[in-house]
Amino acid sequence: MNKMRAKQSKKSTPSKKEMTLLEKINKGFPNKKWQRLQQLDQKMEAGSLGVTEYAELSALTETYEKYSIKRIRLLKKLAIIRNTTLEEVMH
Repeated sequence: MNKMRAKQSKKSTPSKKEMTLLEKINKGFPNKKWQRLQQLDQKMEAGSLGVTEYAELSALTETYEKYSIKRIRLLKKLAIIRNTTLEEVMH
């Protein structure tokens, strides 16, 4: 019974490393960039995206993809620390 409680308390109290990862994971994509990305995407769907806006959309898309990749890598590190799967950490 004591071993079980020790395991539970370890799970309920994240380590300093886990907390650092969680802070980085939960830091969202900047709101202004996200809103602009959505606006440009809507204009592209409507067929009213200009050349300059297309370049901006491409740059923002690349920035968002890099953000997403970094976040997934951080989630993978968290899964390793917690000895679980990436899928489990994401739920």
